[in-house]
Amino acid sequence: PTVIAHGLLVASSYSRMLGMFLPGPNSVIQSIKLDMLHPVFLGDIVRFEVVVVRKVESVKAVKLSLAAFNQHDVTVGRGTAQCVFPE
Repeated sequence: PTVIAHGLLVASSYSRMLGMFLPGPNSVIQSIKLDMLHPVFLGDIVRFEVVVVRKVESVKAVKLSLAAFNQHDVTVGRGTAQCVFPE
């Protein structure tokens, strides 16, 4: 039996990335949808990818594509998010 990380533990890395780096400092996650596709095992190295899909100037928001890959380039999670910037 191998230890598996809970999907939300793996996905929690998005919170820091979206709030601090992309789309920018102090952005607020308005919505997020995540699908956990494969297990992440103890000792796995996870690489996260965040891509800006669309910028919505009228409401100061961005739509993002999210993906997470293990060290074998297997997609372990994917999803979407929308972030807004406080005034």
